[in-house]
Amino acid sequence: MSNTIVQTGMERLMFARKFTLALLEGISEDQRAHAPCSSANPSAWILGHLCWTDDHFSSTLGQQPSQIPDDWAATFGMKSTPSTTPDAYPTLKELSEVLGTTRTKLIDWINSLSTEQLAAPLPDNLSGFASNYANLVSTIAWHEGMHAGQLTVVRKSLGLDPVFA
Repeated sequence: MSNTIVQTGMERLMFARKFTLALLEGISEDQRAHAPCSSANPSAWILGHLCWTDDHFSSTLGQQPSQIPDDWAATFGMKSTPSTTPDAYPTLKELSEVLGTTRTKLIDWINSLSTEQLAAPLPDNLSGFASNYANLVSTIAWHEGMHAGQLTVVRKSLGLDPVFA
C-alpha cells in the first residue's frame, strides 16, 4: 500500500473539513435547525452526523474510546431523523469543537495503521463503503463533501453568500 494513497486521502479529509467549517460562517445558533425544505438536513444535524461518523469509524474499527455522548447515535447516526427544533441539538459552537476532537482521533488512528493494516479489507458489514482501510479515508472525505453540499443549500435558503474554501 502506497503512503501516497493514504496521504492523498488525509489531504482530502483536511480539505473537506476546512470547507465544512467555512460553510458554517454566517449561520447563527438560532438557524442551526433550519431546513431549506421538507425532510432536508439542517446544519446542526449535518455537523453532528459528521462527528458521529468520524467517531463511529475510529471507535468501531479502531477500537478507540468514543468522544461523543451516547445519545448522539440516536440523534445523528445512520437512519436518525433530523429535527427542525434548535433545542434538539447542541450549539454550533459545541458541534464545531467536537468536529475537531473526532477528526483528530480519526486521523491519529489512521496514522497508527501499518501498511498491512491499511491494505486489509473492511469487515463485511462495511465493505460497501470501501474495499480496505486506506480507501476508507477517501470515502469519509467524500461523505463529508456530500453533506457540505447540503450545507450550501442551507446557506442559499438563508440568503447567505456562497463560500469558496
